[in-house]
Amino acid sequence: MNLVLNILNTLLPATGLVLAVLIAMRLLRLNAATRYAAWWVVLAVVLVLPFTPRWIESAAASDPLVSLAPQSSTMQLEAMPQTAVNAQPEFDPSVILSLIYAAIAAFLLLRLLVDFLRVRQMLASGSLIDLHCEETRRIRVLVSDRIETPLAVGFLPPKILFPAKLVDRLSAEELRHILVHEAAHISRLDHWANLAGKIVQALCWPHPLVAFVLNRIEVEREHACDDWVVATTGQPASYAKSLTRLVEVVLAGRQRQPLLASSVIGKGPRVSKRVAMLLDRTRNFAPRISLPKLGMSLVCLAVFVAICTQAPMLVAVANPHRAQTQPAPPTQPGRPGLLAALAAAGYQDLSVDEIIELKNQGVDAKFIREMADNGWGRIAPKDLISLRVHNVNAEYMRDIRGAGITGLTLEQAVQLRIHGVNAKTLNEIRALGFGPYTDQEVLDMSVQGIRTEFFRGLKDNGIPQISANDAMSAASHGLNAKSIVEARKYGANLTFEQILKLKRAGVI
Repeated sequence: MNLVLNILNTLLPATGLVLAVLIAMRLLRLNAATRYAAWWVVLAVVLVLPFTPRWIESAAASDPLVSLAPQSSTMQLEAMPQTAVNAQPEFDPSVILSLIYAAIAAFLLLRLLVDFLRVRQMLASGSLIDLHCEETRRIRVLVSDRIETPLAVGFLPPKILFPAKLVDRLSAEELRHILVHEAAHISRLDHWANLAGKIVQALCWPHPLVAFVLNRIEVEREHACDDWVVATTGQPASYAKSLTRLVEVVLAGRQRQPLLASSVIGKGPRVSKRVAMLLDRTRNFAPRISLPKLGMSLVCLAVFVAICTQAPMLVAVANPHRAQTQPAPPTQPGRPGLLAALAAAGYQDLSVDEIIELKNQGVDAKFIREMADNGWGRIAPKDLISLRVHNVNAEYMRDIRGAGITGLTLEQAVQLRIHGVNAKTLNEIRALGFGPYTDQEVLDMSVQGIRTEFFRGLKDNGIPQISANDAMSAASHGLNAKSIVEARKYGANLTFEQILKLKRAGVI
């Protein structure tokens, strides 16, 4: 759930980044190879943004545009029977969302594996051929009748797979243009980059910007290979004619291109657009990355990311503990404020960040004074926050002490509050005739989930007293009023210890 919120919170700045890059590329007139590299950097930034420190901070430290309310308030929990609260865990929708994400990601990764096996079969069907192209002398060229369009496929080592039907239907110049384009994919290591992109797409399929950036990468990859052909042959118009001729030959009946293959016409921009760009005399056909311009782009991106980390959060889940307490009222004239109360209680050594965190968590001057009267000495700031977050206030401590629990440490008080123990529960147990129990015994029984109903069941079945250890042992073995009734059917004089022994042995 936190990662989903982080993605939502970074979606706006990430979208702004993508738009800024699109505008900058149009203004700077970068060549395709540099644009290709820049889009990979943008993809990395989009993927890293949700994990930057600004968005993994607590939602309490910022003021989001939308704050999702907690699932239930303290008032609602206290109105429910304690047994019902313990028996019915809250539904967590993030589990279902995680399963859906994992299932789709697994499917996409499996599709990549199937495609990899398909590529191996295609390579196995090919046979070596020499098409007399100087630019591909170090690359193995295979001819196959199982494909419709030329492909650069494989990894160790990559190969060019050429359709058998094209060998006799294209001129020597057209063959050279197509082979140089496929060789450019291999020389640029596009087969490995394509694999990385497909894995990222499979793992990050929910992110709305990932697919867009990967599409731009594919577009610029094809443009960069076109530039490579023009730089090698010096014939942009002739190469444009070769592309057009290739489309005429293979477009009808063309098969689906493998995901892990690079083709001169299979993916990326439409051939018509590429032809138009090839005929543009103002186009920069440099086949290599412009390092100075790319370096400037990286600096700009770094500055943009730094600015993004200071952007306000758009969505946050409200802290349920903060929902338990109302914001502290404004300080009344003549009454000491938070800083004065901290100084009076001996907290002059706190940092500014610690003071702000105390204030954000609802620790006010009144609460500090009340906690100072509980005999716990100087309470660490994190413990003050824990007491406030769990609503361990002066009223709660006064009621607990009135019920006979007088020596609690602050950790024990927090645990009692967490497990729903209050003065009413303790008074009801004492009214039934059980106890007295020590502070630690009360805490241990509350952790075991022992409540008033357990003692009432004992009382109703003739057991007037029980030690804390026996109560916890009975609870751990599932002994309850029903078990006692079953045991008394055998012998009305069975003691509690005998009934517990029968329960441990599985007789009842």
